[in-house]
Amino acid sequence: MVKRIVNGLWVTLVVLAAVAGIGTHVAEAATLSFSPQSGTYFAGRSFSVSVLVSSPDQAMNAAQGEISFPTDQLEVLSISQANSVMNLWVQNPTFSNQDGTIDFGGVAIGDPAYYLVMEWEFFAGDSAAAFRRGLDLDDAAWARGRGWALCKALASLSEEEQEGDDDRIHHDPSGWRSPRQIIGRIIADHARSAAH
Repeated sequence: MVKRIVNGLWVTLVVLAAVAGIGTHVAEAATLSFSPQSGTYFAGRSFSVSVLVSSPDQAMNAAQGEISFPTDQLEVLSISQANSVMNLWVQNPTFSNQDGTIDFGGVAIGDPAYYLVMEWEFFAGDSAAAFRRGLDLDDAAWARGRGWALCKALASLSEEEQEGDDDRIHHDPSGWRSPRQIIGRIIADHARSAAH
């Protein structure tokens, strides 16, 4: 049987959303997906999987969950928190290859500028301009957003270099940029804003 190895499960977004209500806490289920959704992998080879969540009807500010995987087909080697929207981990992500589980729990709190990282990770050209126009934020918020994006990109770059990955050539069909690409966009954006 082919043994598939998960090299860096990106706990980007997570399984269940806990939404704060007025005076109560309401737990809502969210839709979990993985990227890539499928692929062909060979014994002894590793691959990364991103965990994504969709919660279209509720804002998500906290999450806790467990992911199960077949131990006869997969083995987790490491978990990365680098690209996660969770910035306070109540339960650091852990895994058990014996039980075939990954557990996590976190909260997304703090500076709302943290969520502006999408500007440098996703958008370009007209979509970037529309994103900025749609958010009525001052220059200080965008500067903090650049700082958050730089922090995340540097953490991802450090992790990739430790694992021996080379992200200089980036062919991600989901549209995510590599850490080096994000850092380049941040530097260019900072230079433009400093010139004004």
